[in-house]
Amino acid sequence: MRYEPLSEVYCLCHLKIKQALTMMPQNCATLSAPELLNYLLTYLYVEEQGPSALPHLDDHKVLREACLPPAIAKEDYQGKRAQLRALENVRPAHEVSADFIAAESALFALERQINPPITVDSLPNYAGFLLYQGDITKLKCDAIVNAANTSMLGCFIPGHHCIDNCIHSAAGVQLRQCCAKKMQALHRQAHVAEVIVTPGFNLPCTYVLHVTGPMVVGKLQPQDEAQLRACYEHLIATALELQVHTLAFCCLSTGVFAFPQDKAAQIAVDTCRKLQAHLQAQALTPIFCVFTAYQRALYVQALSQPD
Repeated sequence: MRYEPLSEVYCLCHLKIKQALTMMPQNCATLSAPELLNYLLTYLYVEEQGPSALPHLDDHKVLREACLPPAIAKEDYQGKRAQLRALENVRPAHEVSADFIAAESALFALERQINPPITVDSLPNYAGFLLYQGDITKLKCDAIVNAANTSMLGCFIPGHHCIDNCIHSAAGVQLRQCCAKKMQALHRQAHVAEVIVTPGFNLPCTYVLHVTGPMVVGKLQPQDEAQLRACYEHLIATALELQVHTLAFCCLSTGVFAFPQDKAAQIAVDTCRKLQAHLQAQALTPIFCVFTAYQRALYVQALSQPD
């Protein structure tokens, strides 16, 4: 069961987004990562002053950080990069200029040259299921899962290390804009286990599948387990409809939503195994993404058990 139907309109919208990202202003290709970063920071600092205050990509004063607040201008690259993430984290889902989108995409592309995405080819295979320990935003695959809240707008805490924040930070400002438009069309908050699909934008994946898992209050209840199973069932149904071949799951509900990690791992593996015939029919390979050694050990144990 899914809530949001995929349509030809969505597919056309996705195609237009991809085409727009390839039509960058030529001057972006000649700019360095520090220059692009200076432009993006300046834009975010002055955008509240109105369209006339927005910087231009050919303004050399902007590219040389001359228009930044002194405290930010003296930061090194990593300090400025953290500031950009923080500013984008707290920024509402307002529209931005085409130059901003182009500059942000160019910056991400340059950074990917230094730290290339992780491919799935070398990941350990457990009878058709892959296991990856690391940052899900670095994984080059068809679709990744985001553990979102019911607003579906991402995390607004500057620099927060939750997966929702990390995914939105790595995708860029367009992801929040896209989520906001989808939620406005929905006219309500998302339900638990409801899947919202967006493009990946600057992520190395094609799609992001946003879902809200159950929040455990007190002792784990059968309803919590049923809702978590529904999350994986709906995500797989969505991936099959999208006809993707690799789908990376995060450890849903195991952070601040307090679902016991061992039980969550077992539910994730068991649910995928029950649907394995459907997965194999469409050559869809699940990837279980973990961040800690403890989570990895839990999945290795669950995946090593006989069906």
